[in-house]
Amino acid sequence: MDVIVFLKEEEEYIEWRDSLKQEGEELSIEKRDSRESFLKPCRDGDALRTDNMEWAAMLSQKPCQGGAALWVTDDAEAARSAAENGFPVIYYERSGQDPVWQADMTVLSLEGLEGTLMDRVFRRHYGLPWIICRTRRLLIRESIREDFEALYRMDREDSGNPFLLHMSEDKEAERETFNAYLKHQYPLYGYGLYTLEERESHTVIGRAGFAQRQEQGKTCLELGYQIGKRFRRMGYAGEAVYALGERMEELTGEQTAWIFCHPDNLPSIQTAKRLLQSFPDRFSLVLTRAVH
Repeated sequence: MDVIVFLKEEEEYIEWRDSLKQEGEELSIEKRDSRESFLKPCRDGDALRTDNMEWAAMLSQKPCQGGAALWVTDDAEAARSAAENGFPVIYYERSGQDPVWQADMTVLSLEGLEGTLMDRVFRRHYGLPWIICRTRRLLIRESIREDFEALYRMDREDSGNPFLLHMSEDKEAERETFNAYLKHQYPLYGYGLYTLEERESHTVIGRAGFAQRQEQGKTCLELGYQIGKRFRRMGYAGEAVYALGERMEELTGEQTAWIFCHPDNLPSIQTAKRLLQSFPDRFSLVLTRAVH
């Protein structure tokens, strides 16, 4: 990813840049020395650096006036102008400076401003999904609007499954609910249900992730998954939940979670038990006939 930088303190900039290099961050940092040059767009033809050409195509359809870059500055006027021109902006608010409410993110120090965080700010600005992780066969990422058709179709194909809470037959109402989930869940909680995409074919095969659930009057973290009917018995569920189990605390801030299974849903129970063997201190299995 390209990062366009305008900072007042040269030594602080050099220290931050060098720390990123030491961490092996794959960033192209372009420093600009004036407010005027900072506000100029990127080079023509810049594109999001990604191994998924579909995402690059999505970005090309969005109002990306300045090319695929992120703007970082401690100049309030420059940050405000960049944001008003539609650029993704991280504002470094020094002590005593005015806030810039238009910025995508405000930080009080350059310490901790690393590649993953900047990439997420950039992706959130343009509605591109955060990549949660890659497994041998799967890309686990935040869901996007374009996933709805595949997920709805899978749900309808499996509508007779008594172990799952299904979408209604009102497709457009479900689409609105899905889009509202994307708009609020990830930004507010930082985690949620993620799309499972087959890496080789880029086919959406299901969802897996974390949700809050009320159980016996308490709020708990639940790990759940749903694999499309055509993609079951291939080990995808186990592959996905193991990867999420490894990253659970990083993603949610929680050290423990619950897995709820219907007592007659033997495949899910077996998947849960294998996960418990790998992470005995992180997960608890609860058998319940209640479908949430």
